[in-house]
Amino acid sequence: CHAAIIAWDDQAWRRLPARHVMLAREACDQRALPVALHSLAAALVWSGDFGTARQLITEAESITTATATTVFPYAALPLAAWQGDHTEVERLIRAGTHYALARGEGMGLASIDFATALLCNGLGRYKQALVSARRGNGHPQELWANLFLPELIEAATHCGQTREAADALELLKDGAHAAGSD
Repeated sequence: CHAAIIAWDDQAWRRLPARHVMLAREACDQRALPVALHSLAAALVWSGDFGTARQLITEAESITTATATTVFPYAALPLAAWQGDHTEVERLIRAGTHYALARGEGMGLASIDFATALLCNGLGRYKQALVSARRGNGHPQELWANLFLPELIEAATHCGQTREAADALELLKDGAHAAGSD
């Protein structure tokens, strides 16, 4: 899934976690299934299928509650941000920050910056979006790094940072061309 995200291959991004979900269900693996469900839900959030993504997140949450485990809200966080739900984003950030720091998950912290940039751009809070997009873009080794570029471009443009926006656009173009798809 990570390679599909980096390569902007949205078809593979949906197909691979769907297979992961299928395999986890077949194996009755209650530890792997919530992770797989969140992975598929994240792909569905990106494709705009919020309803199905919400169902998968709810299923994952019921499993983690029943098994007394925790999974970072990788799908719930961007879903709330895309929907402009500031209250839910803040709640997930509080829970997610604790979880990511305790486990040393840089990808979780990057997800928080991404959701913050996405939400703030959507709400017209471009300065705050720019801070979060810069912070996330500053860690290119993390999974979501390429997904920060559109948020960085939008925020930088609105903040008058046209050089920064143009540089991010070049990086976005390079990565998008490598995918060879729309």
